[in-house]
Amino acid sequence: MKEDLLDLASPEAIHKLEYENGDVKYFLLYKVDQYSFHSMIYEAEIEEFFDLPIVELESFDTYGRTPADLMSVQFVTKMLKLVQTGNYKII
Repeated sequence: MKEDLLDLASPEAIHKLEYENGDVKYFLLYKVDQYSFHSMIYEAEIEEFFDLPIVELESFDTYGRTPADLMSVQFVTKMLKLVQTGNYKII
């Protein structure tokens, strides 16, 4: 499901974050309207996005909606399956 939704947007950059313990994580940055979100990728996947700039982050603070404003992953997954199979009726 997540991959289907990510196909609707294109990543704008790769964010690199090095933690205090030395671990390094990479994230694709997506922007849709006034919102942005990240999707983690592995270091080996970076070369697939050779055209994107790599931005080193000082911190990884995120802001967004409160959980009460969001739909559950389970609900969205069920709805997406209905749409993909055509097994629904709009009334």
